Amino acid sequence: MISYFFAKHLNYNINEDLCYNEISSAPRKYWFTAKNENDGSLKFVGDKEDCQFYVARITKFPDTLNEVLKFVPDIIVKNSYVTKCAPGYSMEPHIDPNRETAIIVPLGNNKGDISFYYGGKRVYTYDYKGPTLTRVGVYHSATNPSTTDYRYGITVEVPGSYLANFLKR
Repeated sequence: MISYFFAKHLNYNINEDLCYNEISSAPRKYWFTAKNENDGSLKFVGDKEDCQFYVARITKFPDTLNEVLKFVPDIIVKNSYVTKCAPGYSMEPHIDPNRETAIIVPLGNNKGDISFYYGGKRVYTYDYKGPTLTRVGVYHSATNPSTTDYRYGITVEVPGSYLANFLKR
């Protein structure tokens, strides 16, 4: 099963409505943009008008952080974020800087998908259904398939390798 090499659905019953409402109503000043570096990592930069992908520190969203901590008490808060993707946005394949494993929680009805790459070719695409243990230390990209709605999500770093987390969670 190639799917388990990259992603694993987690049965966490996170209150998506609470998180979605807090995140989608955040003021513009909370959001930063990200750009791809030559090594495939993302670099966070100041907000700019024409960006289609935004991140904000999870600490800006206390209700969301507390909700996530109920299910994942061992998150590394300093490297955990919420994301906002514009309608139709497809991220460039990248490797997350300074982390191997993340739990991604897509919010609302517009969950999107994540693709994984090897040798520059897409080898697997996972359609998000809910909280997902995700291998982010390999090339991957996310897509917002909606042409009208922003896609919001939570991405938290967890300590340890993907395999250790796969077995633990």
